[in-house]
Amino acid sequence: WRGRLKGVSHDGVLIGDVSYRLAAPPLLLGRIAIDADSANEALTGRAHLTIGSDGMEFRKVAAEFNLGAIRRYTFFGVRYQGLARLDADRLKLTAKECAAEAAALSTSAFEALTKNWSGGPFPLAGPIECRDGAITVALDGEGADGKAAVGLTIRPDLTYAVRIAAEPRRRDVSRALQYFGFEEKGAGLSYEAAGVLKGLSS
Repeated sequence: WRGRLKGVSHDGVLIGDVSYRLAAPPLLLGRIAIDADSANEALTGRAHLTIGSDGMEFRKVAAEFNLGAIRRYTFFGVRYQGLARLDADRLKLTAKECAAEAAALSTSAFEALTKNWSGGPFPLAGPIECRDGAITVALDGEGADGKAAVGLTIRPDLTYAVRIAAEPRRRDVSRALQYFGFEEKGAGLSYEAAGVLKGLSS
């Protein structure tokens, strides 16, 4: 079965047009298997999704999301800008299984801040892995204003923890980050947050 959903949106974000193909044989086993791709708006890419009694599993993921489409929330006080790209052979997170095979994330989200400080590009990239039953993401990046490391942990109950270590090279950048909640730690600054994921934002 094939189909197309036009103008899909979520939480105020226009995702785009989603084309899908539903495979019939897995239905006999109580599972849903879908090949989907999205285009035209915030999300561009493709993935294979399987839904069963043991949760959801993503395979062959290659997707890019335009962060500027997020209008209801801000990133440390400024509007979201840039892109986030996810590539993975396999991703799964349930109470019984965590899988992250050939998975990586890259983003230019920090450029929303560095542009305000007349800084240059600030790309972040790193692997997605499984540790102690949770998805972990470790991103590193460096630009004209300094360098940063971002750690994200997502558990099966969708609680998350974010840790950011920043080493700004300019005093005004350091003061700005402290205004947004960064604290001095060693030779740099540190920021931590935790909560529960709710769709595209928390």
